[in-house]
Amino acid sequence: MLLLRRGGLEALWPRAWPVVMVTAEVTPLAFQHSAHELPEAAAATARALVAQLHLEAQAAGLAGPSRVLREALVNRLMADWGQQVLARSGFFARMFKRMATSALKEHRHKLSAAVAMPVGDILLYQSHGAEIRQFIRDKVEQAAADGPVTLLAHSLGGIACFDLMALPDPPAVDRLITVGSQSPFFYELGALTSLKPPQPLPEHFPPWLNIFDRNDLLSYLGERLFDGVTDQEVDSGQPFPDSHSAYFNNEEVWKAVRDFKGQPKGKRP
Repeated sequence: MLLLRRGGLEALWPRAWPVVMVTAEVTPLAFQHSAHELPEAAAATARALVAQLHLEAQAAGLAGPSRVLREALVNRLMADWGQQVLARSGFFARMFKRMATSALKEHRHKLSAAVAMPVGDILLYQSHGAEIRQFIRDKVEQAAADGPVTLLAHSLGGIACFDLMALPDPPAVDRLITVGSQSPFFYELGALTSLKPPQPLPEHFPPWLNIFDRNDLLSYLGERLFDGVTDQEVDSGQPFPDSHSAYFNNEEVWKAVRDFKGQPKGKRP
């Protein structure tokens, strides 16, 4: 299927299909007891298939299908089956809740581990921040030989780049882009190396784009704290914690980056 190929998930479909369509006892029962609601039963089954595909992707260490791809897959299945759904029923809602609860129980350990990793990274940075900032400085100075440098940093990288730009004598950087960053939160806590509240951004700080996702609980907004930052919301359609690592598969992110880089570089407010 072209949609699966575009999402890099084609090889996982043969694994997801039999789990829902062959071995699951609830699937035939859903259709037997919903003869008068076949479109709704078909929609629930289609979403169950896509949910199972998401679990197979996680097990394979891959990013699950985005919200857009999930909806496209469901619509494609419904078209192939000759069904149409006009509204979501109580049957679908109950089935979805059961599936979500089962998935969360099965993957609880993975969820806890995924949340713990960013915290561990931040603690590591607090211990070895100077070395990390020096590494970034060296890379920036190497890249500067080819023209203006835009720093694009995710999560912990955003904190390190923020500190590097806010400290005295930063390397020459044209623009800063942070993605899924905790820099504003750490500033409020007084936990940044470079700035403590209520200090403003220094005059030498470059124009800053801060990209966040409301589903990413590790991303924070900066406009209410700083002049010279633009917050840009995106939506990966992924649940947390997958949302924290889904930015770079999201075309909204790259559009925001292109738009920001294309803006004239004026003086920071």
